[in-house]
Amino acid sequence: MQITLEKLANQSLLEKIYIFNNEPDIVHYLDENNNLEYLLLEAHDTIKEVFPEERLSLRVTFDPEIVGWRKLVIDIHTKLDADEVFNKIKILDNNWWLDIVSTRANNLNINIEFDEV
Repeated sequence: MQITLEKLANQSLLEKIYIFNNEPDIVHYLDENNNLEYLLLEAHDTIKEVFPEERLSLRVTFDPEIVGWRKLVIDIHTKLDADEVFNKIKILDNNWWLDIVSTRANNLNINIEFDEV
């Protein structure tokens, strides 16, 4: 696969706005699913509208029972209480996620990580 300046710029930007958990796995996954780069940029901006103070990280998940199954996950790290998070997730779902998940984000998940207070 040819690495373009645009691809390097996108990856550099993604590394500034997301915490990469196990960077080699994420870079490899993005190389295989290059449609995700712009979606991740869009996701960051959209998530930050609803969760402005939360940290966002990326990780690749594996299913040990299904050979080759992998998915990229955006983790939203928060110290908010569960009720407030639930209300914010409903906003995110209704304003953006449910519209794109089946057409543009079938290889991406969003997860809430509750940090200790």
